[in-house]
Amino acid sequence: SPGLDAVARRLMQRALKPPLHELKTGQAAKAIQTMLDEGINVTPGGVAKLQDKISLLNEEIAKKLASSTAEVEKASVYGPVKEALDKFAKQVNPQSDLKAINQAWQRFINHPLVSGPKMPVQTAQELKQGTYRVLREKYGELGTAETEGQKAIARGLKEDIAKQIPGISELNKSESEM
Repeated sequence: SPGLDAVARRLMQRALKPPLHELKTGQAAKAIQTMLDEGINVTPGGVAKLQDKISLLNEEIAKKLASSTAEVEKASVYGPVKEALDKFAKQVNPQSDLKAINQAWQRFINHPLVSGPKMPVQTAQELKQGTYRVLREKYGELGTAETEGQKAIARGLKEDIAKQIPGISELNKSESEM
């Protein structure tokens, strides 16, 4: 019932003790709802259960990608980069930030592991995961223009991989919620 749902959310919030910033942005509400939906407690066992679910999702994603012959065009990744450029352009002195984002894009275009305009989805996934791993602590916060440029490229890779491989988008969404 709605009354019990509200009580459950309040109890989970008390147990989770999210920072004020996450409460204001709605990130805490998403985390709380996911934990309730998945039956995850705020305990070491709950963390282990969450990590197991994430591992299973990652294995499923890897299986879908393993046999694919699909490719990602480097140019198709540019959409989120353009959004970052547009966002950083709207300030008093945008030049250094725009330069940093453009440099991140140029380094991606000239990446030593990817020659030519296209790359296999497996390579795109490796680059996306590597970027997420390095920038993990910076997600959900506004960082330097360089960091925002890298996040945008990773997001572009994620979106294009999802376009190329049926079912990946739902798996990525589930993993993101976890």
